[in-house]
Amino acid sequence: MLAILRFCASLIAPLTLGWLLAGTCWRSAPRLLRAGLGLGMGLGITGAVYAGILSISDSATISLAGTEGAVLTAATLLFATRRRLGAAPQSAMSPPRQEGWGRAAFIAAIVLGGAAMLTYADKSPQGD
Repeated sequence: MLAILRFCASLIAPLTLGWLLAGTCWRSAPRLLRAGLGLGMGLGITGAVYAGILSISDSATISLAGTEGAVLTAATLLFATRRRLGAAPQSAMSPPRQEGWGRAAFIAAIVLGGAAMLTYADKSPQGD
């Protein structure tokens, strides 16, 4: 039972980050869709940050602390930004707006994640 509670608690930070990110990009998305997209985005970002910090520090403890700090900082910034944006448009299923900073952040996340994975693969004992 304790293992199940720990597993559920480990999903709280990535789900919160993803929920806020999906809500910032697509404010009028239905709640269930936002939760599904948010969980996937949050886990992806959290995993990429963890792999990047782990490849730099070679310490699981430092990586966990750095990842949690980065995820909570990003969630706080998204929450503050979301409050300033105002209410969602009237249409319940309007498509997301194409904003320049959103595209730039997405491309930066992909590039940094790829660089972290290449660096980590280069440092692994099997990657001679």
